[in-house]
Amino acid sequence: MNLTSLNCPNCGNPLPQNAMSRQPFKCQACGSLLIMTPVEERNQANACAQCGTVNSPFQRYCTQCGEKLTVDCPICYRTNPVGTEYCQSCGVDIPEEILRREAWYGLKKVNDERRKAALVQATQTEQRGEINRLLSDLDEPSRHAFAIFSLCQIGSAAVEPLIETMRQDTDPDARYASARALGMIGDPKAIPAVTAALTDPEPAVRYCAVEALSALKATSARTEIKKLLTDKYLWVRERAQKTLDELNHA
Repeated sequence: MNLTSLNCPNCGNPLPQNAMSRQPFKCQACGSLLIMTPVEERNQANACAQCGTVNSPFQRYCTQCGEKLTVDCPICYRTNPVGTEYCQSCGVDIPEEILRREAWYGLKKVNDERRKAALVQATQTEQRGEINRLLSDLDEPSRHAFAIFSLCQIGSAAVEPLIETMRQDTDPDARYASARALGMIGDPKAIPAVTAALTDPEPAVRYCAVEALSALKATSARTEIKKLLTDKYLWVRERAQKTLDELNHA
């Protein structure tokens, strides 16, 4: 993180532009040794003015060189010796204010995590609604192209709903479109379900399933695919042979 508008707390001069977070550096004007940390960590680190070692805020002497440490007031940022109860500038109770701020930052972190979880939940709910709408479109062949394209954009999150549709939907249009979409998404976890679809009573579903297994590079399904070489329909048999050839060269 580069500094653009922060000043030295000791002399007020602008801090160097190349100062990096969590790395000790000196003020170019007064020579004070400083360390910049994210705001939520401000009261959790204390850099030794002598050697730059980062110590805990309540450590009185540097763990590296033994130098007596100082602590900045959380309110006015005046430097005080570690162990000072009241700030020598503004009079605030320094240990109490540090603990209060740590509690506030802890609560803020919890609230931020809750908001993030709620946002994820809302996004998942919205996505599930979109998936359901697209699955409904699979019942109509004229809508297949856009629905399959959209489901592929969603990706792995659409795999389980597509598997369920391929297994359970009474409309063969929806079943074969689901098999095609699963092949295009390319998630290996669909292989067992697509392999099972090779026995679907609808020839179009069997065709799309064996085609999808080629896209999925499902070498484990060779035995089941070979059974389609005796399928009633020539176009299914030809697709099965083509898939076997493709898997042999995968």
